[in-house]
Amino acid sequence: MQMDLASLVTDAIKTMGKPDLFPQGHQLNNHSTITLELEELPDIHIAMVNDLPIIWANLGYVEPNVIRQLSEPLLACIISNHLSFFYPGQPAYFLNDENILELRANFSTTAIENATQFAEAIDNFFQYMLNINKLLIG
Repeated sequence: MQMDLASLVTDAIKTMGKPDLFPQGHQLNNHSTITLELEELPDIHIAMVNDLPIIWANLGYVEPNVIRQLSEPLLACIISNHLSFFYPGQPAYFLNDENILELRANFSTTAIENATQFAEAIDNFFQYMLNINKLLIG
C-alpha cells in the first residue's frame, strides 16, 4: 500500500490541535518510525511495516506472574473494545522474550481515509493504552 504516512500523521496532529509537537519547518520522514513522546507515559510509535501502517507502544517490563494475575481484566479489555480504526482483535498484546509487553495494531482502511479519522484512531489507541497502563501500574 503506497501512502504518505508522514503527511497523514502531521495533518492528524494538527487536527488534534497539537501542531507545536513539531518544530517550525520540521518535516516527518516516510522511511522512519514516527514517535510521539508522551512525557510520563509510554511513547507511541507509528510506521509502515511490510507496506502496512501500524501503531505500537512498549508498555515496559512485566513479570510473568503479573500477566497471570491480570489475565481476566486484560481479556475483558480486549473483548469490550471494538475499535473500527483497527482490524478485528486489535490492538493486541505481545510479550517478547525479555518480558516487555507491547501493544500493537494495524490501522484499518477506515483510519487512513483522512486526517480527522487518523487523529481519532491515534486517540483511540492512546485511550486503550491508558486503560492497560492503569491495570499494569495498579
